[in-house]
Amino acid sequence: MYKKRIIVSLFLVISLCIACILPAYAKENLTTYEKAEVLNKLSILAGMDGDYNLSGQLKRSQAAAFIVRIMGKEAYVNANKEKYWSTKFPDVISTQWYAPYVGYCSKNNIISGLDDGRFAPDDPINEQAFLRLMLEVLGYKNDIDYTWNTVYEKAYEIGLIDFEVFSSRNVKNRQYTRGEVVEVLYNSLRLVNKETNITIIDNLINEGI
Repeated sequence: MYKKRIIVSLFLVISLCIACILPAYAKENLTTYEKAEVLNKLSILAGMDGDYNLSGQLKRSQAAAFIVRIMGKEAYVNANKEKYWSTKFPDVISTQWYAPYVGYCSKNNIISGLDDGRFAPDDPINEQAFLRLMLEVLGYKNDIDYTWNTVYEKAYEIGLIDFEVFSSRNVKNRQYTRGEVVEVLYNSLRLVNKETNITIIDNLINEGI
């Protein structure tokens, strides 16, 4: 009887949390800021006093953190920091906040470094590179489901980006902002992982986010 009460209580708590998020998630034509608020409630996007620095340029270290969070693995990574904070990249210092995120993504073959062996955590990441990371999160494999030259095509095909982004793609010297990342992360919530056949939002629920 006691166990049954615990299960019922847990179900009610989960239902309440989902009820707080779903009204905004289900609403159409959200602004980028409103989408950021949804992602914040899902512990994917962090901010301070409602400021998500949406106009700021996305750094490679931040991209690694977003990937871990959208996969629902942040709690696991933080609980196992010693397993991931030491990486193959000489410029990723183990005491830096982003080291475990980079380590997890690297060990799971999601993220790679530069040609010279560095990761360059403070360097900006362009749109095409981040979309490639998201395709990996969704179970699509490089040189099998897409190539570097078809990243935008695959992202548009599965609904990760809209036609406006697809038609205005520019591979090089693209200043990719956190606001644009919010759009991609938000779009991904309803998408199905090719390998698990589970949507991102359902996976986050399964992971206890």
